[in-house]
Formats: sequence, C-alpha cells, structure tokens
Amino acid sequence: MKKVKTLIIASFGLEPKHITLETLAALKKCDAVFSDCLDGAGGAGEFIRRACVNFEFLRGFPGRGIAARLNEAFIRHDTVGFLTYGNPCFLNPATTLISGIMAAAKVKVSILPAVSSFDSIVNLLDLNKFSLSGLRLVRSVEDMEEMLFVPEMETLLFLPGHLNRKENEKHKKRFLNSLRSAYPGEHAVFLINRPCMDSGGGLIKTTVSGFENIFDKVDKATTVFLPAAAENTKYDRLLPPGADAGSLPDKCLKKEKTLIIASYGLKPKQITLETLSALKKCGMVFSHSLESGCGDFIAQSCAGFESLRLLTGAAIAARLEKAFIDHDVVGFLTCGNPFFLNATTALIKNSMAAAKVQVHVLPAVSSFDSIVNLLDLNKFSLNGLRVVDTAASMEDMRFTPEMDTLFFVAGDLNLKGNNKPRAAFLKGVASVYPGAHPVNIINCPSIDDAPGRLINTTVAEFAGVFSKVNKASTILVPAVTGKQNK
Repeated sequence: MKKVKTLIIASFGLEPKHITLETLAALKKCDAVFSDCLDGAGGAGEFIRRACVNFEFLRGFPGRGIAARLNEAFIRHDTVGFLTYGNPCFLNPATTLISGIMAAAKVKVSILPAVSSFDSIVNLLDLNKFSLSGLRLVRSVEDMEEMLFVPEMETLLFLPGHLNRKENEKHKKRFLNSLRSAYPGEHAVFLINRPCMDSGGGLIKTTVSGFENIFDKVDKATTVFLPAAAENTKYDRLLPPGADAGSLPDKCLKKEKTLIIASYGLKPKQITLETLSALKKCGMVFSHSLESGCGDFIAQSCAGFESLRLLTGAAIAARLEKAFIDHDVVGFLTCGNPFFLNATTALIKNSMAAAKVQVHVLPAVSSFDSIVNLLDLNKFSLNGLRVVDTAASMEDMRFTPEMDTLFFVAGDLNLKGNNKPRAAFLKGVASVYPGAHPVNIINCPSIDDAPGRLINTTVAEFAGVFSKVNKASTILVPAVTGKQNK
C-alpha cells in the first residue's frame, strides 16, 4: 500500500520563542522542513533549525516556488514541514496557495495553530471586552474599491502599509477621504507598528485629522486600530505603551510585585516556550483551567502550582493577592489567548491594578487561530471579518450580511432564561440571510478534536440544529455573495 504523503504547515508565531511544543514536536518528526521566514543560520531561531532533521531556508521564494520545492521534497520524503510566521492561515496567501497545490497533488495537509498578530494585539489593547456591535477585522485595504467604515465597531485594519506603495497613491487618498467622512477629526487612531508586541516604539497615537501627516510611519508590520465612536477615549490608557503587554522583563525578577497572565492555548501541548519559561520563573502559579493528566508536565515545571478550578473570578483574584505576601512574581495560567473573551482575566487584571501589582500578558494560541485554520479564513470578505461576543450583545444583536461574521460564546443563547434572545437571534438570521445560505457551527473546545467538530448547515435548517450549540461553540455566517468582495 502506497504511503500517504503529508505536509505539516506550522509557524513559530511572531518570533521563535512563541513556538508551541506541539509544533516543535511535529517539526522533529518531519523528514525535511522548509521555511520562508526563519533565517537559515544563527539568530533567535537557531534552536528550531537544529531541532529539524533537515532544514532549508526559502526566503524570497514566491508561493508557487515554495510549492514546487515542497513537491520536489516529496520525491524522497513522506513527511515534509513548512514553517511560516504568525498563524498559518491568517492573512498569509502563500499558505493557502501551497495548501491548494498540495491537495491537488494528493498530499495530505495538516495545519497547526500558532500565535498570531491578532492574539498579540488583543492583549496589547486589552480587547477582552470590545464593542457590543463587534470587533471588525479588515484585510488589505488597497484592494477595496470603496472603503467601508463602521464607526460603532472597533476596527483593526491589517496590511495598511500597502497603501504607501507608489502605485497605490490613489487608493491611499481614497482611504483617507473615506476615514475623514466617517469619523470626526478628533477621533483617535492608533498605529500598532511592530511585528511583535513586546518590541519597543510600537504604539503611536494620532487623530483622524492628523493621520495623513504621519502616514509615512505605516509600514508592512503596521496594523491600524480605530476605537468605536462611543469608546474614543477608552484606549488613552495605552500610552505610554508597553505597560501591560509583552514578555517577562528582567525587572520582574527583582522586588516589584508582578503577575504573569499566560495560557497554554487550547490544550497543554500548545503552550509556547516563552510561556513555559516565564512560569518557571514564578514563585507560584495558579490555574482555573489546567486539568491533571496531559497538563501535569506544566504543573511539575513550576516552583509551586495550585489549581483554582471552580472558584469564581473574585475568589481567584483574592487568592492571587494573598500569594504576593510570600512571592514577588506570581503566574496565572488560563486557556485560549488570555485577553480574548475571558471575563476572569479581565477581572483579575483590574484587581491587580487596584492592588498596585504590575501585570504582564503573554500571547497564546486562541480559538480564533484554530477556527481561521479550520475554515481557511485566510481571505475573508473585503468588507471585513466581524467578531461578535454573543453573550454580551444578545439583547441587541446586529447582523451584517456584507461581512463574514464569527459569533463567539453562542452557547449562552441556549442557557436557561435566554429563550427570548435565542428566538430573536434565530429570527434575525432568517430575516437577513437567504434560506440556502451556509452556516457553520464549530462545536469543539479544540479544533483538532475529532467527531462533530464542524456542523455545516443552512439558514433554513439552522433553528433545527441550534440545540447542538454549546459553551464551546462558535458560529460562522459567511458574507452574502454580492454584498462582499471575495
């Protein structure tokens, strides 16, 4: 029987220390590993290169050139790895191209989630509780014929650096004119100007009226953040930058009281080397989510570990404060990305601020990353990918058929007492989208859990299967054709 050829598409995150144990283990099992972004020798990523049986550096290769080199490798090898940057299928057209070419060549493709720029930005801006209208992600603004701004939503504009290319001068003018038409001149604009959130000089605040004057500072690593109109001053607390995001600095090892908020991702094997290293430096580590068994190796690597399962957020915060009587550096370990739809970490952060404890947040693999890979949302609607906290906004739900929409925490609609908002939600979906329009229910705490992880249905059949939506579910409703530019 012919052996199946397998391509592992993985990533080291935003920098080599963000690589997960899962990814490192997978690369070690590959017969050959190729990368278009990890330097071939020396530097911070040298340990990854050395962990691979064979490693080849492909910087500067176009997507088709990479795919051709991978195909050549399969002549001699059964399992090949491709290592990229950020989350593999988030704003990375090369991985979509490579995946498609490999599938056509009958090669099995396995994609591993990784820390993305989205994760790091969420932590930097503390977007745990974003606008009830949603958090909107917009890709590659130079591709849009007409820029759509939605002031009631918080908005992340990715890849705006393309507008500074000489051939895109017309697009840049149109973009700035549309921005000025949608927002008042004094509205805040933030430039997140770094590939990794813990590198210096990365956050620049300006206004809509002043944006054009500093647009030359927008480069290929920049993301632009526009607060919702009702939250224009909420993010002034971010300046000076770096106070609450980034890696564990050396000064945390001195006498300052410091809480490290970290995560193992969606499961223990997705913990990053950065997080594991930081936890080892803590005098005590607490977790409300780490289960015994597969997570034992994390607990055993800590100087002290205590499970806080079943405790309320307030009780957890109280226990952490008590730990600072005996320790200068304490860790709190959660699941998913620490500040993505995590009410417990939001409460803890506020409690620590009141207690004058410095807080540092480390990025981790989130459900967002895993869902993006599962559904191949690399090229989402040009009008945007809208992220909705269903639990927070169920009383006043808005639908946007012109955008791809991810409804997180959708299972709360099935909780006792939520019959009315559930009925309103289902009625709203049915009234806005055609009956044959697809709906995806992603029904798992971790995307690589096997049975029932993805339920494909339609708007017409949605109500009939809604009972299968639970606390681990996220719902994707794609943009309606004709109201999107895919």
